[in-house]
Amino acid sequence: MITVRVQWPEIKKDTVRFFWHTNKTVPLFRKNNFYFKYEGLNIEKMPIEVYWNAFLALMIPVFNICKEDVLFIFPHSIPSFMAETWINFHSASNITISPLSDKSSIELSTNHDNSTNVNSKVGVLFGGGKDSSCTFSILSEVHGIENILLISYVFGYDKYATNKIDKRRENMILNPLKKDLNVKIQKIVSDFQSTLKDQSAFYSPHTALFTGTVLPVIIKYNISLLTHSNEFVNYSTGIYNSNITRFNFRLSRPEYDNYLSARINSFFKTDVSIKNISYSLSDLASFKILAQRYPHILKHIMMCETIENPNIKWCKNCFKCAKYVFYSLYTGHEQHDIDIDYFFSKSSYIKDVLESTKNLQPTENGNYPFHPSIGYFETFYHMMASINPEDVKKRTSQKGYRNFMILKNRYGNKKFPVYDSFIEPAFKKLSLPFSKEIRKIITTHCPEIEKLPEYFLLEGIKVTIDYNLNCHVPKIFNVNHEKKLPR
Repeated sequence: MITVRVQWPEIKKDTVRFFWHTNKTVPLFRKNNFYFKYEGLNIEKMPIEVYWNAFLALMIPVFNICKEDVLFIFPHSIPSFMAETWINFHSASNITISPLSDKSSIELSTNHDNSTNVNSKVGVLFGGGKDSSCTFSILSEVHGIENILLISYVFGYDKYATNKIDKRRENMILNPLKKDLNVKIQKIVSDFQSTLKDQSAFYSPHTALFTGTVLPVIIKYNISLLTHSNEFVNYSTGIYNSNITRFNFRLSRPEYDNYLSARINSFFKTDVSIKNISYSLSDLASFKILAQRYPHILKHIMMCETIENPNIKWCKNCFKCAKYVFYSLYTGHEQHDIDIDYFFSKSSYIKDVLESTKNLQPTENGNYPFHPSIGYFETFYHMMASINPEDVKKRTSQKGYRNFMILKNRYGNKKFPVYDSFIEPAFKKLSLPFSKEIRKIITTHCPEIEKLPEYFLLEGIKVTIDYNLNCHVPKIFNVNHEKKLPR
């Protein structure tokens, strides 16, 4: 068994730092501490449970990777309600927490200064890409931009990378948005990623990396709606032509968002709903809405994340830059960030895809099979089949146009209009506030679709989506702790 002895967190002004030590070496970690800095927010007067909530949200899934039992020993009693929340949420049957108390809630109004804003706000977890920018745009129209708070997290592999990412995001998107739109922004900086040796462990909390650590912001700004943005195709429910049910992106499905909202509200007496506005859209549909309805916001998006130079927005060679080029061609968005001829003639992305796929053979629908060189790009086939070659020909050299046509002949033989549509059954599952208004905005630009295709391609695998299936949060906490609590 791994024993994790947790120390009291160090809280100073806007920063909380966590410490722990273990009874033996755990190869997941570079160091046994990490911090979260809620830039400009004084969090010193918040109750200790706010910090433990963040610690459990992150550390339970990381230690859950270990192939042995793990015992967390805290310096004082942790509410069993909170332990149950995160052990069940992460299906962490190997985790035990001690000591526990019967405390079932706290009254925040007597424990902290909630004077930042008396009016409720909409919090948008904002990465600066097309999905969160579309969410920001729609909710700004519905709720008013004065009621929107963009919440920007900054993580990096080390201190140097974190600083570079922070500066680049400030220069490229946050400061321009503040200047042009006067939108409120709350930044959260952390070295949690650099604490981990195994970078796959960084992603183990999934959206709890944000929803589990954002509580100080929810409290300070009185957030009533908190949104993340993940496109619909991520939420497959099964493997095509099999009886296998497998809920992809389980931890950010509506059932889990609703569970976490209810648990947070019950214990902390908040009134927040966690929702995924992109649940009924593809990232292509989000881009199209931006291009057609919110070009003043689209001009600010920052999709490329492969470069550290704080003054350069696009590397012009990665698959996210490729998405930007293809999506702009598809929607008719006149972008001047990436030269079309350079992209199709000289970019390493195009060269790699052409070389990597040249020996593949067409599938039953005429398209070549998926190849990793394409990137995470489920709309690629629909894009290649839909873009008018004349739009490329008039902007490129002979070489660039020839490369485009090679790709089109390989991958542009069948359209998949679902990626350009509004998925009605998905939207119904969200139970969004102001759903009528949001639905009207989306369907103005995206045709409504009720019946889904037989399958989708998710990184080359045929998967299915069934919105009649529900993904239940397991109830494992009581069994776990009855068996494993130390005597």
